[in-house]
Amino acid sequence: MVVSRQKAQLASKLDAVHTRWFELSANEENVTVFRLTQFFQTVTRVLELTEALSDKTAEAEMNVLKSDLQSMLNLISSGPDSSGETKPLPKSIRTALLKLASQPQVESVRAQIMAIINEEQPEVVALDFESLPEGTWKEGTEEYATLTLDKAWEHLGLGSIKRIPGFAEKLDLNDTYDPWSIEGLEVLRSEEAVPLELKWHQVIGVIKLVDNLLAGKPVLLMDEVGIGKTMQAVAFCLYYDYMRQYFDEHGHFPGKWRDVKYKGGESNLPDLPMVICMPAALHPQWQTEIRRYVQQGWVDLLPYTGTHKSRSKWWDDVYAKSHHSPSRRIILATHTAMSSDSEVAFRLADKKMRDARKHGDVREKGRYRASTLYGHKFGVFALDESHVVRTLNTIYTAARQLRIQSETMVALTATPVMTKATVSRHFGFRYLND
Repeated sequence: MVVSRQKAQLASKLDAVHTRWFELSANEENVTVFRLTQFFQTVTRVLELTEALSDKTAEAEMNVLKSDLQSMLNLISSGPDSSGETKPLPKSIRTALLKLASQPQVESVRAQIMAIINEEQPEVVALDFESLPEGTWKEGTEEYATLTLDKAWEHLGLGSIKRIPGFAEKLDLNDTYDPWSIEGLEVLRSEEAVPLELKWHQVIGVIKLVDNLLAGKPVLLMDEVGIGKTMQAVAFCLYYDYMRQYFDEHGHFPGKWRDVKYKGGESNLPDLPMVICMPAALHPQWQTEIRRYVQQGWVDLLPYTGTHKSRSKWWDDVYAKSHHSPSRRIILATHTAMSSDSEVAFRLADKKMRDARKHGDVREKGRYRASTLYGHKFGVFALDESHVVRTLNTIYTAARQLRIQSETMVALTATPVMTKATVSRHFGFRYLND
């Protein structure tokens, strides 16, 4: 009887811990050292109870949560600066740490993907290139012009569910709350929410992005504002992760890529994080958009802003705290942060800046490379407002080198190229393997 009562108490306390953690994550403005310390003490007491009852699953979960809380308490202040004053943790980093997926969420995502993988019967669709209608449009997706939306989903190997795993199913048109907050999730479960579905051109866009990924080519995603370039880029990142897990289970890729060999071999896509770079002014918008398009807990968003000096320990203090596999970690970096890292990691071999950038003649500095983006590899590198690299400047060098670190690159722009034709080379046609 005593043991049964203790087990019931444990279940109740675990529910309370989950609720409290969710509340803290959804209301980061109210997070203080005092509240975190109180919660840390609560988790410690629950951990002791799990140990007494030999509940290994709950014990492991509480140990992870306790470790996370301890790390957050350590990070609330990043130590004294040169004046001896304590510097507070930047709000964007604090928010990101609070919204990292918990271990149970990570396991839930894994289980959902496995259920989809095991249920889906991949269909190899033969393309009929002979009957394609002739036309003058050149959008890079001509071979798919005759596909219906249903057939496009079959190409992705997702014909039975017609959605990309992890992509949000509902949308709050009023954008009243953060979709990952308690209030936002309640709205998405209500009748106010409307279905969120990829349109035909967006599904085709994902197919083309995968085609080029497996062919070792980048993509220049050009279209008018409001067409859904951001949505396509996010969907592509989610599908990259799905493809990788599908290959692990079946030994081949899903859908139309069943017989495609990545880089000519039998290897899978590498388990690497995604990095999306945008102007600082668009950084908050990208965070909002990803939370709108991705289910809460499916990925971890990790902001990467400022100069290298301001985040020299970011990889240990923020990136390493994620429980998700690397391919479910999305680094949101500003152009400023990317350029700052480039200046720290590389030096031009030729003092003639323009010629050196043009020919990619850079040399590693080496000393600080590991603490920059250039000390790591990435699955997808997406560059928003990519027209900024049409000039041979610092950001061009930064983007070019980051392309080398990534499996593929997606350059997004709504700005027409109005200058000379050689600008196309700066976007990646030639060196960036188009």
